[in-house]
Amino acid sequence: MRPMGEVRCALVQALCDGVVGTFDALAAHAGVPIDKAQRTLGCLRREGKVAVQSTVHVAAQRGRPRLVYRLASSPPITRHWDLDRTLSSAWR
Repeated sequence: MRPMGEVRCALVQALCDGVVGTFDALAAHAGVPIDKAQRTLGCLRREGKVAVQSTVHVAAQRGRPRLVYRLASSPPITRHWDLDRTLSSAWR
């Protein structure tokens, strides 16, 4: 396990606050450099503290899918629309 540095603390805090997104979005939210955020999220992923989910959006680099980072303990992101839930909340 790596020590808790400034970048690591900022990213973990952002993830604990419920922020979910790509490495550049998390870096912007946490206020850390993008390259350091990408390396730190990779380390957190290898340690099992951060889970990833690939998206359908294509990255600008080599056509690879972008990864969405979230805490490993949080539920996966669902992309489908639940009509029953939406209608039930609209009628309340």
